[in-house]
Amino acid sequence: MPIKTYKENNPSVKITENFTAGEFMCKGKNCCSESKIDTDLTDKLQKLRTAIGKPIKINSGYRCKIHNASKPVGGAPNSNHVKGMAADIICPGVTPLELARCAEAIGFKCVILYTTKNFVHVDTRTSKYIATDNSKGTVKSLATHGKPTLIKVKSTYPIPTKTLLLGSNGNEVKWVQEKLSALGFKDSKGNAIKVDGDFGKKTDEAVRSFQKAKKLGVDGEVGKLTREALGK
Repeated sequence: MPIKTYKENNPSVKITENFTAGEFMCKGKNCCSESKIDTDLTDKLQKLRTAIGKPIKINSGYRCKIHNASKPVGGAPNSNHVKGMAADIICPGVTPLELARCAEAIGFKCVILYTTKNFVHVDTRTSKYIATDNSKGTVKSLATHGKPTLIKVKSTYPIPTKTLLLGSNGNEVKWVQEKLSALGFKDSKGNAIKVDGDFGKKTDEAVRSFQKAKKLGVDGEVGKLTREALGK
C-alpha cells in the first residue's frame, strides 16, 4: 500500500495515464494543504478506465480528518478516504451497477454500489467486501446481478504485424502497452507502464511477467503467440 503525498498547489501533475492528482484532492475548505493517494488505488482505477474506454469521474477521493467529519460528509472516523485508499466514482454513460460490476471484475476487492445516490465506492482494503447500500451485509458478488459487458480492452492502436521487442517503438508498441496496462501487468518494481510507444526496459519486464503468467516462452518479445494471448 504505497501512499504518495501531493501538494494542493500542484493539482495538474499526472499520476497515471488518465488521472491527475487534483482529481483526488480533498474537497474541504481551509482544512488541509496536501492529499494522500494510494498508488494501488490509482493503478486499479487506471486499469478500470482503460478496460471500459470511458472517462471516470472522482466524486470524492482523499478526505482529511476535518473534512471527513464535517456535516456535509459525515464519514466514519476510520474511513479509507482519510487514508487515501478510497474513491467514490461515476462514469458518464455507464450505469452505476455496470460500473460496479466492472470494478469487481478488474480486481477491486471492495466495491459498494450506492443505488440511491448513483455512485460506486471502491477502495484498496485487502479483505473482500462487495455490497450495495441496501444490503444488510456483503453480497457474494455483483456478478450475480449480471455479467459485466464493458470489460473489453478496445484499442485505437494497430495490432502488431511483426515481432516487437526491446528498442521497438511506434503505435504497435502502444497496442501492447495498453493491453498490458489494462490487464494489470507492471514492471519488476510494481510500477504501471506508460502507453508511450517506447518499448523500453519497463515494457520488456511487463511482457516477461505476462508471458510467465500465461506459460509462454519468456523472452520479452511480442511475437505471434504473445500477441494472440494479449488480444484475447
